[in-house]
Amino acid sequence: MGVSDARPEAWRSTALSGSRAVRRTSSLARWISRNLELHEKLVIKDPRLSWFLDVWIKVAGQVKADLSVIIMLRPPHEVLASKHTYYQGDQAAGYNHLAAAWINMLLNTELQTRPLDGRGVSRIFVEYSELLTDWRRVGRRIGTVLGDEGLNRPSETQVASVEAFLDAGLRRMDGSKSRLDLANEIGIVLAESWVALQRLTDPKNDGPAVWDELDSLRRRYEEIYGSAQSVTRSTTEHAMRSMRPSRRISEGLTRRLGQNDASSAVAPFEGGRGNVPPGYVHLVPHWLRDRVPKSIKLSLSRLR
Repeated sequence: MGVSDARPEAWRSTALSGSRAVRRTSSLARWISRNLELHEKLVIKDPRLSWFLDVWIKVAGQVKADLSVIIMLRPPHEVLASKHTYYQGDQAAGYNHLAAAWINMLLNTELQTRPLDGRGVSRIFVEYSELLTDWRRVGRRIGTVLGDEGLNRPSETQVASVEAFLDAGLRRMDGSKSRLDLANEIGIVLAESWVALQRLTDPKNDGPAVWDELDSLRRRYEEIYGSAQSVTRSTTEHAMRSMRPSRRISEGLTRRLGQNDASSAVAPFEGGRGNVPPGYVHLVPHWLRDRVPKSIKLSLSRLR
């Protein structure tokens, strides 16, 4: 699972795995407690933490730590263009998938962090562009919501440090140059989700009215995703069948390895120079052979 996971059920899967990982949550609790003994505040930046927010909320309650979440909002067309340009794994995914992943991540992160009674978490939404252009105002707003006086009145040293770090050049994808036209249902939900989430940058709007709107958008997205899964089921099943070795390949490998019964288990191969069974390369599908890096092919050829 990565950040660009568009599956709505991924949230249920991580919640289930997190609830079962008792040993790991205990380790997390010890780690948080140990660091809070050394530091007044503990700041963690990782977009993948969103998948396990329920675990962090639970553990923070166990160690009696105040948990606050700062959610960065960046225009979706910038995020999609950036991922498609700089992340190799996302280049082949296409903009529709990246848009779906953005919707899934942001709408469910919003849901997971709602300041409901008994949840024990505070949050604030920050626009990336505002952070780069007026970080002091953003800092004051964060300090007010989180009750952090240090953010309201930073020292001269802190101001100099932030000024030296922040640079408009950090925005590699400018909004005016990276607009994407997704003229479909995903594009509509993407645009409406962005507008609704932007309203949450004002803490006064962080309430039931906007929550209801976001809930409706999340349900629409889940319906779109479910329909897409149903329509493309044949493609999915075909891809799964293609990943399984065919009977002909299995029997061919068995004969090459000296087995008489195709259903019997293949004995462990004793590696080493000169021990690679000759003449079985043609049994590997071409599409799979083409994906093997040349350096590995060369190393394998030397073992013959």
